[in-house]
Amino acid sequence: MFLEDWHWATEALPELPWAPVVPSHHGMPVLILPTGPADRFETASLMIQQAIHAAHERIWISSPYFVPDEGCSRCSSWPP
Repeated sequence: MFLEDWHWATEALPELPWAPVVPSHHGMPVLILPTGPADRFETASLMIQQAIHAAHERIWISSPYFVPDEGCSRCSSWPP
């Protein structure tokens, strides 16, 4: 996903000596959702809003691109 966004922005690909590493333990569900500035739909915002509504105790959002839009801002004060 990073490379796709980098290529979209720079029309070049960086040379990275990177190989995926599979963790030795399992137990935490994770959702990886590729989104970017050229996407037609508000996929990330909709997913974040759904995750906020579904959270029982807390939610951690880890993204360098996360800037809450109006929909996410309204969810952050829920429940009233």
